[in-house]
Amino acid sequence: MSTYTAKAPTTAATFLAGIDTTKDTLPCSADFAVYPIGTTVPFSDVIEAIEQVLKKCHIEYKIHEQGTIMHGEMSVIMHAIKTCHQALLAMGCPQVISKYGTP
Repeated sequence: MSTYTAKAPTTAATFLAGIDTTKDTLPCSADFAVYPIGTTVPFSDVIEAIEQVLKKCHIEYKIHEQGTIMHGEMSVIMHAIKTCHQALLAMGCPQVISKYGTP
């Protein structure tokens, strides 16, 4: 017969020991690239849609040959990436793959 011992739930305080979770902002830099799959949408239209999203997000960015480097608050950058995906799907891209890295 086995016995079950309840464990205390993992909280942010225990999981993120040593990390200040009270800060409102978390500075972030990311190198982001999207790849629309299975579409005939011109890539220039894809780049234009991404740039429109980034302008509305008010973050610092630079589009380069392999993607886009972004600097700003982490939650804003993550929102921008999600919104880029949504914009490309709305343009008729049936699938969007993204790649992230650090600049």
